Amino acid sequence: MRGEELKELSIEELKGLEQLVERGLNRVMVMKHEKIINEISALERNMANLLENAQALFAEQGRSCESVITNICSTVDASSDHEISDISLKLGLAFPC
Repeated sequence: MRGEELKELSIEELKGLEQLVERGLNRVMVMKHEKIINEISALERNMANLLENAQALFAEQGRSCESVITNICSTVDASSDHEISDISLKLGLAFPC
């Protein structure tokens, strides 16, 4: 329906059209919300798998994730400390430095 056609509608028809649009918009919002929740869940599962794999690799080397991060922090100069903290926060790890 075009804007010009709306002029010809009665108040009741406009109310009905408004309700129809609102229901459609609500369905879109619910679908968007569900997709975002599903994407977050998938990312959390992927992050847990990556962390588990990283911990297994570190364990094979006899090291912990925390010791590796501490080692990285101790070798980085003060001008770029924010980069390591960003990485730690993105990985959900404690920032030990």
